[in-house]
Amino acid sequence: MKKVLVLALSAMLVFGFAFSAMAASVTVGGEANFMYDFEGTSAAGNDGANKSDFRIHITANVSDQVQVFAKLRVDDATNRASYNFDGTNYTPNGKGFYYDQAWATVKFDPATVKVGYYGIGWGGDKDIIDAVSGDFKSRTGIQVSAPFAEGFSGKFFYSTNSGKVNNFDQTLGDGAFLVGVNYDQDVWGLGFQYGDMKWDELTTFSATVDKSTVYVVTGYYKPIDGMKLFATYGEHKVENKATADEKNTNSIVGVIYNPVETPWEFRAEYDLDDSNDVGNWTKEMNPWGYRVAYKLNDNTRIRLDRDHKSPTSIETLLRLQVLF
Repeated sequence: MKKVLVLALSAMLVFGFAFSAMAASVTVGGEANFMYDFEGTSAAGNDGANKSDFRIHITANVSDQVQVFAKLRVDDATNRASYNFDGTNYTPNGKGFYYDQAWATVKFDPATVKVGYYGIGWGGDKDIIDAVSGDFKSRTGIQVSAPFAEGFSGKFFYSTNSGKVNNFDQTLGDGAFLVGVNYDQDVWGLGFQYGDMKWDELTTFSATVDKSTVYVVTGYYKPIDGMKLFATYGEHKVENKATADEKNTNSIVGVIYNPVETPWEFRAEYDLDDSNDVGNWTKEMNPWGYRVAYKLNDNTRIRLDRDHKSPTSIETLLRLQVLF
């Protein structure tokens, strides 16, 4: 059954890209980021490091029902001696040249089917603190999403990933799935996501893990125009075969504030869960982050980020971001 699904997925992608060549509407865009990392180290061993990345987005609107999308990336282009041109994002830490996404969507009103190589998340608005749930990023799979009542929408994702383990957030076994339900109103909303990551299907974990599951609850509230308060609670549970089970949680709160009719943008996030302040999460690596951006025009902004992606990964980046 899994092989049949993989073949069907491949066929849809082939036809999707073939049709895109004849599409009446093809757009090319992207962004370039030129950054200085205050926490990083340059090739010469000095404090700070110059970084850049370049992204190209190609979108083909084949019809009102079919869309094809691809994204190419070059990361750390300014301080890297060489690149891995292997055509995938399985290069170490995502550096070098790779394709980041390649997918097609087909609308069957009211549902939308998405197939290909892309990233899916657990919902919510967290962005600069990495939750224990991580994200399913750049996976081959199929997703069906649709509204089913006023204010309600749902989605189902099934992984056709080969089970290859890499450095990109959470690893998925073949047949992993995610289901989610969201409720959205004008000023508030709630969401619930559940997934089985099928670690027992991966060679790396199959000898020790029985089951690996994640559930995430999200919510937001908009008190005034331009402001959004949000919260994300996530729990990742690993049931082991011979050792004690493991459970990790995150309780992230945050605020997004884009003052109306001003060029400023603000974001801040903080993890309330004290369990992440022990072990590798030292006082020097507190789980919090922020983002401040100033728009020079519609396509150019100056941005300062403090990203906290793991106990051993923290970045304070000053960047010039150009959209095209």
